[in-house]
Amino acid sequence: MIIAISGLTCTGKTTLARALEQALPGTHVSFSKFIKLLATNNGSSAPDRLLLQNLGEESVRQDPEKFTRNFLDFADFHKTSVLVIDGLRHLTVRHELERAASKANRHFLLIYLETPSNIRLTRASLRGVAEQELESIDAHPSEEDVKSGLRNHADLVIDTSEPVEMEVAEVKRTIARQPKAHIENIA
Repeated sequence: MIIAISGLTCTGKTTLARALEQALPGTHVSFSKFIKLLATNNGSSAPDRLLLQNLGEESVRQDPEKFTRNFLDFADFHKTSVLVIDGLRHLTVRHELERAASKANRHFLLIYLETPSNIRLTRASLRGVAEQELESIDAHPSEEDVKSGLRNHADLVIDTSEPVEMEVAEVKRTIARQPKAHIENIA
């Protein structure tokens, strides 16, 4: 199974992914870490968020199939029964992930996270990100599909103002309803 988590910055994607990694169990991998590796391989020793957003956007635009294939290799997709991915930002990559899951006879689940703006701002502030910077992050082209399309393609939309344990329980209930989902210990 591939579980992909999408949502704007500071909506709790990594928090939920780590909790699911423990609860299912599974393997958690983030697009952010993969893009950082690409940046390092391109000679950038300390890439900032804008450089990473630009690199990710360009890589996906050039060849989404290759980008996704390389990401799944990075994630050791074929060595784990449950892959929990955080940071999905593009509909084309969502399509490629679903296709890869189908080819491997696995289920694909897209979770979209929503968080009230006041909570996002608080979380951003705790990370040292000012409101204006958060707005700038949200305005980047790499966020367009997150804001407009991925929510509409989600199998599950979660309000992350609730405790993460409730989010995990909701994901488990959704997995249990999937016809092909055969994952031990999801109860």
